[in-house]
Parts: sequence; C-alpha cells; structure tokens
Amino acid sequence: MDGGKPQTTTLPAGSVFLYSEREFVWHQRHKKSEYVNLLLEPTLLRRLTGESGLSTNIELEHKAIFPDATILHVAQLLK
Repeated sequence: MDGGKPQTTTLPAGSVFLYSEREFVWHQRHKKSEYVNLLLEPTLLRRLTGESGLSTNIELEHKAIFPDATILHVAQLLK
C-alpha cells in the first residue's frame, strides 16, 4: 500500500476496505473468495452531503480490514 513492502494478512469474512485518495492496495488471493467493489464518485458524495445539510467539503478516511454491518448489507444487496 502506498509503495510500501508487501505483507500477508488474513481477511476475516465481511472485511471492508475504504480507500480515500491513497494509492490502491493490490490483493492476491490464495483461495477462492467473493468480493464486491463499490466506487463512490466524489461528485455524488458532495451532492448527498449537500442535500443532507452537511458540509460538501468532505474527505473519506482511508481504512482497511474493518467490519461494518451497513456497508456489508449494501454490498450483499447489490451482489
């Protein structure tokens, strides 16, 4: 990630990765798995935050390998 050294990590089922403006993280899987990629366009995020009365100057926090029931549920619905 971000040009760092490769590392091996076990991913629990339902793991979420949230990428902000950072360099993409490449994954190599050693066994069959399913995943869903969601791309949130910055213009959509600004529009939604503006419509919700929130600041349109938002940034996503880079966060990797964490559980989030809401994101997982949306991904399962889209799958």
